[in-house]
Amino acid sequence: MSTTKNRTALLPRISVTRPVMVTMCLVALLLVGSVAYTRIAVQLFPSGFTPRFLFVRIGYPNGTPREAEQQIARPLEETLRTVKDIQSIRTYSGTWGVSAPLEFQQGADMDLIYTQIMDRLDRLKLQLPE
Repeated sequence: MSTTKNRTALLPRISVTRPVMVTMCLVALLLVGSVAYTRIAVQLFPSGFTPRFLFVRIGYPNGTPREAEQQIARPLEETLRTVKDIQSIRTYSGTWGVSAPLEFQQGADMDLIYTQIMDRLDRLKLQLPE
């Protein structure tokens, strides 16, 4: 009769015998990965990648969604509608203010569009409530 030892792989054996240690190691790995991902430099993104989206958010604390829509969202839409190569504007109003994701056509010059939007927002500030 031969005696064979029950040899199992290291990782499954540790996972069964020490589940808290394995869980903590996985949580630590996820934490380190998420911190590294959020701090990656923009220059390290692939060349030629320009997102077609911009987001505008205007805070209006202590206001109602209806006030935010009437006093901020509508003038914002009218002002940004004139930007070149814009494909869609959606505005969302709430007690926090107005958020507007803007989508542009493929191949649009996003640097020029950013400059145009900042110029229009500076002019719009005079019309907005305090």
